[in-house]
Amino acid sequence: MAKDSQKKDRPAKAEQAIEDPPVMAADAAAQQPMLPMFYQAPRPLDMERHKDKALVARRTFTFAAKSNSVPITVDEIAVCARHYPVVFTDSNPAVPVAVLGLRQGENLMVDENGVWDRSTYIPGYVRRYPFIFLERQTANQFALCIDEESGLIEDGGGSRALFADGQPSEITRRALSFCSAYHRQFMATKDFVKAMTDTELLNEKVAQVSIGDGQKVALQGLRVIDELRLKELADKEFLALRRRGYLGAVYCQLMSQNNWSALARRMSSRMPPAA
Repeated sequence: MAKDSQKKDRPAKAEQAIEDPPVMAADAAAQQPMLPMFYQAPRPLDMERHKDKALVARRTFTFAAKSNSVPITVDEIAVCARHYPVVFTDSNPAVPVAVLGLRQGENLMVDENGVWDRSTYIPGYVRRYPFIFLERQTANQFALCIDEESGLIEDGGGSRALFADGQPSEITRRALSFCSAYHRQFMATKDFVKAMTDTELLNEKVAQVSIGDGQKVALQGLRVIDELRLKELADKEFLALRRRGYLGAVYCQLMSQNNWSALARRMSSRMPPAA
């Protein structure tokens, strides 16, 4: 491709990340139109149903290889900002996400063997898979579920078994603890997003990224913190954000915008040489 050519790639709309919609756990075996991203057939963990099941020994992230963004919690914004652009979806309510790729269907952190780049942080949304909390038919009660179509479950026992001696195994107890903590962080994130919305700090953005040789990609459907609006906040509003501990996440989100060029370099390294 000629160096002076100006080819603009098809705009890649960032995927809307849906976190734990109100799917009833008792009915989770059926395909649901609003299942969270990655999940295909989540079922509540059950001793009879899963007593001879175990997690596969080799962890793979192939399930995330085609997701160009994943949800993150407010507690993760600081660490994610070291590796990824952090933005908000244009959904209502907005969801903070880490951008993992510049085109739909491409996660630049996962290689052809399903290995996540070890130099980068893996968001909790990804790490908890194939487990998840889903709401029971009784409101505010959740069941620990596992995606039976994840490809990460096999027959067997040992240290990776889901149950041992008629009780949840250590690996299942750790999954329960992780999902419990993640759910608390998710609820805290909803409060953070509401504060950003109430103070009108979220502003629409189209990310125009150059990937070399005159090629560009554009990501639409994004929102970011409006730095000018932040500077113009009334003292009362600004101090309220400080008291709630949100300013660190706000400034880290702003700083994370420096990571678009790093994504562009990753994308360029995967592209075939120009003819």
